[in-house]
Amino acid sequence: MMQKIQKFFSEKGQGIVEYGIVLAVVAAIAFAALGTDKAGLQNKVKAKFSAATDNIEKTGGAGT
Repeated sequence: MMQKIQKFFSEKGQGIVEYGIVLAVVAAIAFAALGTDKAGLQNKVKAKFSAATDNIEKTGGAGT
């Protein structure tokens, strides 16, 4: 019985650690993509959001 309990918790802990590692890798990639290339990707993302906001304002959406 004790072995089953220990096995359950060790496998569950391993899964949590794996998810944490995946999350850290994804966060590192996102930080690298958005943080280092200030003139490139970051400005492109801002431009897309600005264009979307302008389109919403032109059509009278978003509660205006």
